[in-house]
Amino acid sequence: MGLIEGELNLIDKIESVKSVNFVDDTFNVPVQRFKEILRRMSGNRCRFKWHSYFRCQFADEEMVELMKESGCEGVFLGLESGNNEILKNMKKVADRETYLKGIEWLKKYDIVTFGSFIIGFPGETSESIRDTMGFIEESGLDFFRVQLWACEPTAPIMRKKEEYRLEGANFEWSHATMDAKTAADWVDRIFLSLDRPIWVPQYNFNFQRIFHLLHRGMSLEKIKGFLQLFNRGIREKLINPYKREVSGETIDQIKKLDEDILYWDLNENDPDQDVNIFDKYNADFDI
Repeated sequence: MGLIEGELNLIDKIESVKSVNFVDDTFNVPVQRFKEILRRMSGNRCRFKWHSYFRCQFADEEMVELMKESGCEGVFLGLESGNNEILKNMKKVADRETYLKGIEWLKKYDIVTFGSFIIGFPGETSESIRDTMGFIEESGLDFFRVQLWACEPTAPIMRKKEEYRLEGANFEWSHATMDAKTAADWVDRIFLSLDRPIWVPQYNFNFQRIFHLLHRGMSLEKIKGFLQLFNRGIREKLINPYKREVSGETIDQIKKLDEDILYWDLNENDPDQDVNIFDKYNADFDI
């Protein structure tokens, strides 16, 4: 514990560090160790904010309150499914109700939430996917992403290959209740039908980018607005791939985005000078 505390104190002395990303995907397990780290960060008054992976099935309100006090600004939640049977198949030691309670605490303390989900795990059916869609809508997450399950040859589920009648590998697979093409169609369907929470693109934008932008002055609401507009344009092209332009309504929103976000009065030395979002934030968006 002393080693961790020492390293965090060294990081805190680097003035340019505004935010720290903890990449340990079991950061909050064991629970008591995690709480002690948070107490030390709070006691040392660490200046930086932080974000991390978080297993919200192990959360309690004391933990989340300590997270907020120690500077937590957001968490990546590998929820994977909103269906209890699929979670059991995944051996997640979690259920839908526990997830919802954990997210409720995170929202109470204004910690940004990003939920990651997988479609197509062995045992998946159209009904279980609808449960996941319902969970996503009910959850109150800030951001989410759904991805196609990848069948990895060394994954523990392969020990039950015969039971699930599992064939194939990577993104070309089939099992007793679904195949990869059907699952991929469901991923598209979820993207097209759910406007809330905000879908985060898989390429050139990830969980960490949210905090990169926040610490360069862009508000959470403006980040959400930008992503919503991006998603709207992608949805229109998916629905009608032969249409050369997106709708007039979306174009109008792009123009408003240009006024409200692309050129803000962000130059502290000269408030009358507009600054381009891509120059200011170095966000590496492909447009």
